[in-house]
Amino acid sequence: MNMETKNRLNDILINIPTRADARGEAVKIMTVAMTGWPTRDIVSLLTNPGVTRGNHYHKVKEEAFVVVTGRVLVKMVDVETGERMEITLDGKNRQILLIHPYIAHTIKNIGDVPCWLVEMENSDYDKNDDYKFEV
Repeated sequence: MNMETKNRLNDILINIPTRADARGEAVKIMTVAMTGWPTRDIVSLLTNPGVTRGNHYHKVKEEAFVVVTGRVLVKMVDVETGERMEITLDGKNRQILLIHPYIAHTIKNIGDVPCWLVEMENSDYDKNDDYKFEV
């Protein structure tokens, strides 16, 4: 096993700084400095309660997810090492979740209201880089 495959589930959460004043909050969701890669596409996902998205992985594309409102359970597995992890993300906590290549993932809305997620990608969509994987 090479070093690249060894630690893909480490250091995958980034706290997002928030500025707040009497008007409200300003949140810079993601920067190149936070992730190490420029954003290519930004996708807004509205997911109803109980719905699961994902059950796939990518060999090339990296993704980053931020929960804006609601609460989700993210299940991940490194398809090469078998290492597994589960993380709960909440719109009240300002964090980016990085999904590296070869990490199969599902995102399930575990709240009672629709969940709004923002997905950032480092490359254009390529249907040939979507690999089904039951997490």
